[in-house]
Amino acid sequence: MRRLAKGNQKATPFMRLAPSSERVNGVTVKTYEPDGIVRMCNFSTYGGTESIVNSLLVVEDTAEVTTWFEPDITSADRIRLLETNTDYEIIGEPENVELRRQEMTFKVKRVKGGA
Repeated sequence: MRRLAKGNQKATPFMRLAPSSERVNGVTVKTYEPDGIVRMCNFSTYGGTESIVNSLLVVEDTAEVTTWFEPDITSADRIRLLETNTDYEIIGEPENVELRRQEMTFKVKRVKGGA
């Protein structure tokens, strides 16, 4: 029996949120809708990313996602973790690991409402 290496279990369920846009009163409004397919991934956080904005220290919730390769997932999408119901936007272009079309990895940043 083959055992998976630690960290390769892909035990965190998520769903892809596909973007769509429409014009409302002359303004383009972008919305994200779940595609209905549950996928599994490794979701690794690193305590957030610190930056200084307007002389204030801001910590953004960031993580790295590793999942099975799927060309439908692009940088325009978002993902939703199903256990916590939190949304993350994909930062940069998802990477096809070793160009083998087996796994992909990408970084995400949490989407939060603000004032």
